[in-house]
Amino acid sequence: MALAFLSWDKKWTHKLEHLAQRKIWWKRVGLAGAVWALPVLIAVGIVFQDMSWQVWLGYGFSLVLVWLATVALEFIFWRPRPFDAEKILPLMRPLWDTPSFPSGHAALAWATIMLLGAVEPWMGWMTVPVAIWICLSRVLVGVHYLGDVLAGAVFGLGAGWILTLIFL
Repeated sequence: MALAFLSWDKKWTHKLEHLAQRKIWWKRVGLAGAVWALPVLIAVGIVFQDMSWQVWLGYGFSLVLVWLATVALEFIFWRPRPFDAEKILPLMRPLWDTPSFPSGHAALAWATIMLLGAVEPWMGWMTVPVAIWICLSRVLVGVHYLGDVLAGAVFGLGAGWILTLIFL
């Protein structure tokens, strides 16, 4: 089962990376999403929410906890990034040399949506396309496998839900 998933994971990751390498539009979508979409998503929560300082503190603390937990999981699972494992040239390199699984960007994006949705449900639903864009972009630029972003998204949703119950 695990080997079948890894085979599927690598196959679809390569197809998406190849698309971004050949098509300039997909390359731009990937680069923009990989660099700018997550800060924009978090900033949306800051700009459009009228929350008390206690809620802001919970929002910020929750995102830091999700990020720390994701980094810890990356070092536990220690899956090499596609450009290291497959010896391909990525469209961009991560700032930090951390392992690939799960994707921290995906986890933070989906945790942000969960946290925003807890305060303003319309905000959570309206930002779902941005989270999908973030996940897709991480694969397009060659820094994550498709399974990494799927696992990050599931982890982010779960962590965001738990942290919403605790802090918001």
